Amino acid sequence: MDKYTARFTELCKGDGFTRFDLDGKDPNLLEHKLLRTTWEQGAEVIHSHRQPRGDQMPLFYFDYVDHPSLQAWAYYDKPEHCGMIGMHTGAVLLVYDLFYRTLSHPQILKSIGNASAESDARTFSKLGIYGNYKRLEKARGKSLTLSDVMPRDPERREYAERLAKIAMEFFVLHEVSHVTYGHSEYFNDPKTPLFMEFSGGVSKRDPLVRQFTEIVADSHAALTSWIRRLQNADLSDRTRRGKLDKSPEIVVPDELFMFDWTFAIIYMFWLFDHDTDPKKIAASTHPPPLQRMELANTDIFRMLKKMAPPDAQEQWDRARTKAAIEANDSLGIFGSGQMLKKLRDYSKLKIDGMLDDHLTNIMDVGQKVKGDISKFSHHTHTP
Repeated sequence: MDKYTARFTELCKGDGFTRFDLDGKDPNLLEHKLLRTTWEQGAEVIHSHRQPRGDQMPLFYFDYVDHPSLQAWAYYDKPEHCGMIGMHTGAVLLVYDLFYRTLSHPQILKSIGNASAESDARTFSKLGIYGNYKRLEKARGKSLTLSDVMPRDPERREYAERLAKIAMEFFVLHEVSHVTYGHSEYFNDPKTPLFMEFSGGVSKRDPLVRQFTEIVADSHAALTSWIRRLQNADLSDRTRRGKLDKSPEIVVPDELFMFDWTFAIIYMFWLFDHDTDPKKIAASTHPPPLQRMELANTDIFRMLKKMAPPDAQEQWDRARTKAAIEANDSLGIFGSGQMLKKLRDYSKLKIDGMLDDHLTNIMDVGQKVKGDISKFSHHTHTP
Protein backbone atom coordinates (compact mmCIF):
# COMPACT_ATOMS: atom_id res chain seq x y z
CA MET A 1 0.00 0.00 0.00
CA ASP A 2 1.53 3.34 -1.05
CA LYS A 3 1.54 6.35 1.26
CA TYR A 4 -1.41 8.04 -0.46
CA THR A 5 -3.60 4.96 -0.21
CA ALA A 6 -2.55 4.57 3.41
CA ARG A 7 -3.45 8.19 4.15
CA PHE A 8 -6.80 7.85 2.38
CA THR A 9 -7.54 4.70 4.37
CA GLU A 10 -6.68 6.55 7.56
CA LEU A 11 -9.04 9.40 6.68
CA CYS A 12 -11.85 6.92 6.02
CA LYS A 13 -11.30 5.23 9.37
CA GLY A 14 -11.33 8.61 11.09
CA ASP A 15 -14.90 9.07 9.85
CA GLY A 16 -15.89 5.53 10.80
CA PHE A 17 -15.79 4.23 7.21
CA THR A 18 -13.56 1.92 5.19
CA ARG A 19 -11.88 2.26 1.83
CA PHE A 20 -13.49 0.27 -0.97
CA ASP A 21 -10.78 -1.69 -2.76
CA LEU A 22 -11.65 -2.46 -6.39
CA ASP A 23 -8.86 -5.02 -6.66
CA GLY A 24 -10.14 -8.53 -6.27
CA LYS A 25 -13.77 -7.59 -6.93
CA ASP A 26 -15.80 -9.56 -9.48
CA PRO A 27 -15.13 -7.77 -12.81
CA ASN A 28 -18.30 -9.23 -14.33
CA LEU A 29 -20.66 -7.74 -11.74
CA LEU A 30 -22.29 -4.64 -13.24
CA GLU A 31 -21.85 -2.59 -10.07
CA HIS A 32 -18.11 -3.28 -10.03
CA LYS A 33 -17.81 -2.50 -13.75
CA LEU A 34 -19.42 0.89 -13.22
CA LEU A 35 -17.23 1.64 -10.22
CA ARG A 36 -14.14 0.74 -12.25
CA THR A 37 -15.30 2.85 -15.21
CA THR A 38 -15.97 5.85 -12.97
CA TRP A 39 -12.63 5.45 -11.19
CA GLU A 40 -10.82 5.50 -14.54
CA GLN A 41 -12.93 8.46 -15.69
CA GLY A 42 -12.20 10.34 -12.45
CA ALA A 43 -8.47 9.74 -12.73
CA GLU A 44 -8.46 11.07 -16.32
CA VAL A 45 -10.55 14.12 -15.41
CA ILE A 46 -8.25 14.99 -12.51
CA HIS A 47 -5.12 14.49 -14.62
CA SER A 48 -6.40 16.82 -17.35
CA HIS A 49 -7.37 19.37 -14.68
CA ARG A 50 -4.00 19.35 -12.96
CA GLN A 51 -1.50 18.87 -15.80
CA PRO A 52 -1.53 22.39 -17.32
CA ARG A 53 -1.48 24.16 -13.96
CA GLY A 54 2.04 23.36 -12.79
CA ASP A 55 3.48 22.67 -9.35
CA GLN A 56 1.16 25.12 -7.60
CA MET A 57 -1.62 22.59 -8.12
CA PRO A 58 -1.55 19.72 -5.59
CA LEU A 59 -1.28 16.08 -6.50
CA PHE A 60 -4.65 14.36 -6.33
CA TYR A 61 -5.65 10.94 -5.04
CA PHE A 62 -9.10 9.69 -6.07
CA ASP A 63 -10.61 6.62 -4.43
CA TYR A 64 -13.78 5.06 -3.03
CA VAL A 65 -15.36 5.02 0.40
CA ASP A 66 -17.35 1.84 1.04
CA HIS A 67 -20.70 3.39 1.86
CA PRO A 68 -24.10 3.42 0.08
CA SER A 69 -24.89 7.12 0.58
CA LEU A 70 -24.90 9.83 -2.08
CA GLN A 71 -21.81 11.59 -0.79
CA ALA A 72 -18.27 12.59 -1.65
CA TRP A 73 -15.65 14.63 0.16
CA ALA A 74 -12.50 16.58 -0.56
CA TYR A 75 -9.53 16.95 1.79
CA TYR A 76 -6.19 18.69 1.39
CA ASP A 77 -3.19 16.94 2.95
CA LYS A 78 -0.72 19.76 3.42
CA PRO A 79 2.42 17.70 4.26
CA GLU A 80 2.03 15.73 1.02
CA HIS A 81 0.60 18.66 -0.97
CA CYS A 82 -2.13 16.27 -2.06
CA GLY A 83 -5.86 16.64 -2.52
CA MET A 84 -7.81 13.57 -1.42
CA ILE A 85 -11.13 12.97 -3.18
CA GLY A 86 -13.33 10.34 -1.54
CA MET A 87 -16.33 9.17 -3.54
CA HIS A 88 -18.88 6.99 -1.77
CA THR A 89 -19.65 3.87 -3.78
CA GLY A 90 -23.36 4.61 -3.40
CA ALA A 91 -22.97 7.91 -5.25
CA VAL A 92 -21.82 6.17 -8.43
CA LEU A 93 -24.46 3.46 -8.30
CA LEU A 94 -27.29 5.89 -7.51
CA VAL A 95 -26.38 8.11 -10.46
CA TYR A 96 -26.28 5.20 -12.89
CA ASP A 97 -29.50 3.77 -11.44
CA LEU A 98 -31.18 7.14 -11.91
CA PHE A 99 -30.39 7.33 -15.62
CA TYR A 100 -30.99 3.61 -16.24
CA ARG A 101 -34.46 3.81 -14.73
CA THR A 102 -35.20 7.07 -16.51
CA LEU A 103 -34.38 5.65 -19.96
CA SER A 104 -36.27 2.43 -19.19
CA HIS A 105 -39.48 4.46 -19.27
CA PRO A 106 -41.02 4.58 -22.77
CA GLN A 107 -42.48 8.08 -22.28
CA ILE A 108 -39.19 9.74 -21.35
CA LEU A 109 -36.83 11.03 -24.08
CA LYS A 110 -38.86 9.20 -26.71
CA SER A 111 -36.58 10.34 -29.56
CA ILE A 112 -33.63 8.34 -28.16
CA GLY A 113 -33.22 4.86 -29.59
CA ASN A 114 -36.29 2.64 -29.75
CA ALA A 115 -38.47 3.81 -26.88
CA SER A 116 -41.17 1.30 -27.83
CA ALA A 117 -38.82 -1.48 -26.70
CA GLU A 118 -39.42 -0.31 -23.14
CA SER A 119 -42.60 -1.47 -21.45
CA ASP A 120 -44.91 0.46 -19.13
CA ALA A 121 -45.26 -2.73 -17.11
CA ARG A 122 -41.51 -2.76 -16.65
CA THR A 123 -41.00 0.84 -15.54
CA PHE A 124 -39.44 1.51 -12.18
CA SER A 125 -40.31 5.18 -11.89
CA LYS A 126 -42.61 4.61 -8.93
CA LEU A 127 -39.61 3.62 -6.84
CA GLY A 128 -38.82 7.33 -6.58
CA ILE A 129 -35.44 8.91 -5.89
CA TYR A 130 -33.12 7.78 -3.10
CA GLY A 131 -29.99 9.08 -1.44
CA ASN A 132 -28.88 5.69 -0.17
CA TYR A 133 -28.23 2.72 -2.44
CA LYS A 134 -29.02 0.11 0.21
CA ARG A 135 -32.45 1.64 0.72
CA LEU A 136 -33.00 1.66 -3.02
CA GLU A 137 -32.05 -2.03 -3.23
CA LYS A 138 -34.54 -2.78 -0.47
CA ALA A 139 -37.25 -0.86 -2.34
CA ARG A 140 -36.46 -2.80 -5.52
CA GLY A 141 -36.81 -6.12 -3.76
CA LYS A 142 -34.49 -9.10 -3.69
CA SER A 143 -35.51 -10.25 -7.16
CA LEU A 144 -34.28 -7.10 -8.92
CA THR A 145 -30.71 -5.92 -9.49
CA LEU A 146 -29.19 -2.90 -11.21
CA SER A 147 -28.96 -4.97 -14.41
CA ASP A 148 -32.71 -5.54 -14.31
CA VAL A 149 -33.58 -1.85 -14.35
CA MET A 150 -31.41 -1.02 -17.37
CA PRO A 151 -33.24 -0.03 -20.57
CA ARG A 152 -33.99 -2.95 -22.87
CA ASP A 153 -33.03 -1.01 -25.97
CA PRO A 154 -29.22 -0.99 -26.36
CA GLU A 155 -29.15 2.57 -27.68
CA ARG A 156 -31.19 3.89 -24.77
CA ARG A 157 -28.89 2.01 -22.41
CA GLU A 158 -25.90 3.60 -24.11
CA TYR A 159 -27.49 7.03 -23.81
CA ALA A 160 -28.26 6.49 -20.10
CA GLU A 161 -24.58 5.73 -19.54
CA ARG A 162 -23.60 8.80 -21.55
CA LEU A 163 -25.69 10.99 -19.23
CA ALA A 164 -24.33 9.26 -16.13
CA LYS A 165 -20.76 9.94 -17.24
CA ILE A 166 -21.54 13.64 -17.71
CA ALA A 167 -22.97 13.78 -14.19
CA MET A 168 -20.03 11.91 -12.66
CA GLU A 169 -17.53 14.14 -14.46
CA PHE A 170 -19.24 17.19 -12.99
CA PHE A 171 -19.32 15.52 -9.56
CA VAL A 172 -15.58 14.78 -9.59
CA LEU A 173 -14.68 18.27 -10.86
CA HIS A 174 -16.87 19.81 -8.15
CA GLU A 175 -14.89 18.01 -5.43
CA VAL A 176 -11.57 18.83 -7.10
CA SER A 177 -12.64 22.48 -7.10
CA HIS A 178 -13.00 22.44 -3.32
CA VAL A 179 -9.29 21.63 -3.08
CA THR A 180 -8.22 23.90 -5.96
CA TYR A 181 -9.93 26.97 -4.51
CA GLY A 182 -8.86 26.30 -0.92
CA HIS A 183 -12.28 25.41 0.49
CA SER A 184 -11.11 22.13 2.03
CA GLU A 185 -8.15 23.80 3.74
CA TYR A 186 -10.26 26.72 4.91
CA PHE A 187 -12.88 24.57 6.64
CA ASN A 188 -10.34 22.09 8.05
CA ASP A 189 -7.66 24.56 9.13
CA PRO A 190 -7.44 24.48 12.95
CA LYS A 191 -6.03 28.02 12.91
CA THR A 192 -9.21 29.31 11.28
CA PRO A 193 -11.65 29.51 14.20
CA LEU A 194 -15.12 28.07 13.85
CA PHE A 195 -16.97 30.50 16.05
CA MET A 196 -14.86 33.66 16.18
CA GLU A 197 -16.05 36.31 13.79
CA PHE A 198 -13.72 37.51 11.06
CA SER A 199 -13.21 41.11 10.13
CA GLY A 200 -16.24 40.77 7.89
CA GLY A 201 -18.38 39.70 10.82
CA VAL A 202 -19.12 36.20 9.48
CA SER A 203 -18.54 32.89 11.25
CA LYS A 204 -17.14 29.91 9.38
CA ARG A 205 -20.08 27.97 10.83
CA ASP A 206 -22.58 30.12 8.92
CA PRO A 207 -24.33 27.79 6.41
CA LEU A 208 -24.22 30.56 3.82
CA VAL A 209 -20.42 30.35 3.83
CA ARG A 210 -20.68 26.71 2.83
CA GLN A 211 -23.29 27.57 0.20
CA PHE A 212 -20.95 30.20 -1.24
CA THR A 213 -18.15 27.65 -1.64
CA GLU A 214 -20.61 25.24 -3.27
CA ILE A 215 -21.52 27.90 -5.84
CA VAL A 216 -17.83 28.50 -6.60
CA ALA A 217 -17.21 24.75 -7.00
CA ASP A 218 -20.30 24.39 -9.19
CA SER A 219 -19.12 27.22 -11.43
CA HIS A 220 -15.71 25.67 -12.05
CA ALA A 221 -17.20 22.20 -12.56
CA ALA A 222 -19.81 23.54 -14.98
CA LEU A 223 -17.39 25.48 -17.16
CA THR A 224 -14.74 22.76 -17.18
CA SER A 225 -17.11 19.88 -17.87
CA TRP A 226 -18.87 21.91 -20.58
CA ILE A 227 -15.60 22.67 -22.37
CA ARG A 228 -14.50 19.04 -22.09
CA ARG A 229 -17.83 17.79 -23.41
CA LEU A 230 -17.96 20.14 -26.40
CA GLN A 231 -14.29 20.37 -27.34
CA ASN A 232 -13.07 16.84 -26.62
CA ALA A 233 -15.67 15.05 -28.74
CA ASP A 234 -14.14 13.63 -31.88
CA LEU A 235 -15.91 12.97 -35.18
CA SER A 236 -16.83 9.39 -34.29
CA ASP A 237 -18.43 10.46 -31.00
CA ARG A 238 -20.38 13.22 -32.72
CA THR A 239 -21.54 10.80 -35.40
CA ARG A 240 -22.52 8.23 -32.80
CA ARG A 241 -24.49 10.77 -30.78
CA GLY A 242 -26.38 11.81 -33.88
CA LYS A 243 -27.38 8.20 -34.59
CA LEU A 244 -28.86 7.79 -31.11
CA ASP A 245 -31.42 10.49 -31.84
CA LYS A 246 -34.34 9.32 -33.99
CA SER A 247 -36.06 12.69 -34.12
CA PRO A 248 -37.16 13.83 -37.60
CA GLU A 249 -35.55 17.20 -36.90
CA ILE A 250 -32.22 18.13 -38.46
CA VAL A 251 -29.41 16.85 -36.25
CA VAL A 252 -26.87 19.45 -35.08
CA PRO A 253 -24.20 17.51 -33.11
CA ASP A 254 -23.07 20.41 -30.92
CA GLU A 255 -26.66 21.20 -30.01
CA LEU A 256 -27.21 17.57 -29.03
CA PHE A 257 -24.12 17.69 -26.79
CA MET A 258 -25.45 20.88 -25.21
CA PHE A 259 -28.79 19.19 -24.59
CA ASP A 260 -27.13 16.15 -23.02
CA TRP A 261 -25.02 18.25 -20.67
CA THR A 262 -27.95 20.37 -19.52
CA PHE A 263 -30.32 17.44 -19.05
CA ALA A 264 -27.72 15.46 -17.07
CA ILE A 265 -26.82 18.39 -14.81
CA ILE A 266 -30.47 19.22 -14.05
CA TYR A 267 -31.13 15.60 -13.12
CA MET A 268 -27.98 15.41 -11.03
CA PHE A 269 -28.87 18.49 -8.98
CA TRP A 270 -32.32 17.12 -8.23
CA LEU A 271 -30.82 13.79 -7.19
CA PHE A 272 -28.34 15.47 -4.85
CA ASP A 273 -31.11 17.53 -3.28
CA HIS A 274 -33.73 14.80 -3.07
CA ASP A 275 -34.25 15.29 0.67
CA THR A 276 -33.86 19.06 0.99
CA ASP A 277 -36.53 21.25 2.58
CA PRO A 278 -37.59 24.29 0.53
CA LYS A 279 -38.63 25.96 3.81
CA LYS A 280 -35.10 25.80 5.24
CA ILE A 281 -32.89 27.06 2.43
CA ALA A 282 -30.86 29.39 4.68
CA ALA A 283 -29.91 26.53 7.01
CA SER A 284 -28.80 24.09 4.29
CA THR A 285 -25.18 23.36 3.41
CA HIS A 286 -26.03 23.62 -0.30
CA PRO A 287 -27.98 26.19 -2.32
CA PRO A 288 -31.42 25.12 -3.61
CA PRO A 289 -31.22 22.84 -6.68
CA LEU A 290 -33.20 25.26 -8.86
CA GLN A 291 -30.71 27.99 -7.99
CA ARG A 292 -27.71 25.78 -8.69
CA MET A 293 -29.11 24.89 -12.12
CA GLU A 294 -29.76 28.53 -12.99
CA LEU A 295 -26.30 29.62 -11.86
CA ALA A 296 -24.60 26.84 -13.85
CA ASN A 297 -26.57 27.87 -16.93
CA THR A 298 -25.66 31.51 -16.32
CA ASP A 299 -21.97 30.60 -16.21
CA ILE A 300 -22.26 28.85 -19.57
CA PHE A 301 -24.23 31.74 -21.08
CA ARG A 302 -21.59 34.27 -20.01
CA MET A 303 -18.80 32.15 -21.42
CA LEU A 304 -20.57 31.71 -24.77
CA LYS A 305 -21.45 35.39 -24.98
CA LYS A 306 -17.80 36.23 -24.47
CA MET A 307 -16.17 33.55 -26.63
CA ALA A 308 -18.64 31.92 -29.01
CA PRO A 309 -20.19 33.08 -32.31
CA PRO A 310 -23.91 33.98 -32.38
CA ASP A 311 -24.96 30.65 -33.91
CA ALA A 312 -23.44 28.76 -30.97
CA GLN A 313 -25.33 31.02 -28.57
CA GLU A 314 -28.56 30.29 -30.44
CA GLN A 315 -27.86 26.55 -30.30
CA TRP A 316 -27.29 26.79 -26.57
CA ASP A 317 -30.53 28.72 -26.04
CA ARG A 318 -32.53 26.09 -27.93
CA ALA A 319 -30.75 23.17 -26.25
CA ARG A 320 -31.08 24.42 -22.68
CA THR A 321 -34.75 25.32 -23.15
CA LYS A 322 -35.56 21.91 -24.57
CA ALA A 323 -33.49 20.11 -21.91
CA ALA A 324 -35.22 21.99 -19.08
CA ILE A 325 -38.66 21.08 -20.42
CA GLU A 326 -37.70 17.42 -20.96
CA ALA A 327 -36.04 17.15 -17.54
CA ASN A 328 -38.96 18.69 -15.65
CA ASP A 329 -41.46 16.49 -17.51
CA SER A 330 -39.28 13.44 -16.87
CA LEU A 331 -38.90 14.19 -13.18
CA GLY A 332 -42.67 14.46 -12.88
CA ILE A 333 -43.04 10.97 -14.37
CA PHE A 334 -39.99 9.43 -12.77
CA GLY A 335 -40.59 10.67 -9.25
CA SER A 336 -44.32 9.84 -9.23
CA GLY A 337 -45.03 13.44 -8.24
CA GLN A 338 -42.35 13.47 -5.54
CA MET A 339 -39.94 15.72 -7.41
CA LEU A 340 -42.68 17.63 -9.22
CA LYS A 341 -44.06 18.88 -5.90
CA LYS A 342 -40.61 19.99 -4.81
CA LEU A 343 -40.07 21.73 -8.14
CA ARG A 344 -43.33 23.62 -7.61
CA ASP A 345 -42.24 24.60 -4.09
CA TYR A 346 -38.91 25.96 -5.32
CA SER A 347 -40.58 27.64 -8.30
CA LYS A 348 -42.92 29.45 -5.90
CA LEU A 349 -39.90 30.68 -3.94
CA LYS A 350 -38.48 31.94 -7.23
CA ILE A 351 -41.69 33.73 -8.21
CA ASP A 352 -41.98 35.30 -4.75
CA GLY A 353 -38.42 36.63 -5.04
CA MET A 354 -37.15 34.59 -2.12
CA LEU A 355 -34.53 32.72 -4.15
CA ASP A 356 -33.14 35.99 -5.47
CA ASP A 357 -33.00 37.39 -1.94
CA HIS A 358 -31.32 34.20 -0.76
CA LEU A 359 -28.68 34.42 -3.50
CA THR A 360 -28.00 38.04 -2.56
CA ASN A 361 -27.42 36.93 1.04
CA ILE A 362 -25.05 34.16 -0.08
CA MET A 363 -23.00 36.50 -2.24
CA ASP A 364 -22.89 39.16 0.49
CA VAL A 365 -21.44 36.58 2.87
CA GLY A 366 -19.11 35.35 0.13
CA GLN A 367 -17.69 38.84 -0.38
CA LYS A 368 -16.86 39.00 3.33
CA VAL A 369 -15.06 35.65 3.53
CA LYS A 370 -13.50 35.20 0.10
CA GLY A 371 -10.34 36.97 1.18
CA ASP A 372 -9.86 34.51 4.04
CA ILE A 373 -10.61 31.56 1.75
CA SER A 374 -8.29 32.79 -1.01
CA LYS A 375 -5.30 32.45 1.32
CA PHE A 376 -5.61 28.67 0.84
CA SER A 377 -6.25 28.72 -2.92
CA HIS A 378 -4.11 26.76 -5.38
CA HIS A 379 -5.96 28.23 -8.34
CA THR A 380 -4.21 29.59 -11.40
CA HIS A 381 -5.88 31.19 -14.40
CA THR A 382 -5.05 28.38 -16.79
CA PRO A 383 -8.35 27.42 -18.52
